Amino acid sequence: MKQNALTKRQAEILNFIKTNIQYSGFPPTISEIQGQFSFKSPNAVQEHLKALVRKGQIRRNPNQWRGLELAASDKSKDEVAKYSTVSVPLIGRVTAGLPVLAEENFEGTISVDRSIVGRATGLFALHVRGDSMIKAGIYDGDIAIAQQQSVADHGDVVIALLGDEATVKRFHRKNKAIILQPENDTMQPIKVDERDDFKILGKVIATLHRIGNRKAA
Repeated sequence: MKQNALTKRQAEILNFIKTNIQYSGFPPTISEIQGQFSFKSPNAVQEHLKALVRKGQIRRNPNQWRGLELAASDKSKDEVAKYSTVSVPLIGRVTAGLPVLAEENFEGTISVDRSIVGRATGLFALHVRGDSMIKAGIYDGDIAIAQQQSVADHGDVVIALLGDEATVKRFHRKNKAIILQPENDTMQPIKVDERDDFKILGKVIATLHRIGNRKAA
């Protein structure tokens, strides 16, 4: 057997990583690989990933959440463009009065398939909480990727800040009123009063679905 030849299980894990990047836009976590292949501990996953790195199939960035990336040696020229990734800041709790990418808001970074976001710049990502946007195909546990901007067009899905609470809603302007419209028939729209501490943080341009949400989406 050639030194860099993959075992059956290594090939299966590599294919699982490729599939996740293709359909979700980002690689799986250690725990997701562990669950997929019923490993008893994450250490087994780590050993397989070390082998894939050693054999030139993947790269790992320990400073990134989901920091797995397909190596160029495993890709054709077309696949290099298809699977190239961009690092997007992942935001935790957003604090009013601070820029969205302020250090206090920063949770880490995620690697996102470049084909999902195109040439957009000024990107940031936010965990989606709750079911207010399910009719738009955005589910609890998904990650919304937004382009930073302070204005929006009627009908855009935006990440807005109300006080210290970041929310994902569809932006509507009716006469002079601003309405943040949920995509869930059981929820009421939010009418923004001019006295409210409100601003638009960005326009949502992509959503990365949690694995359990992929079929629903």
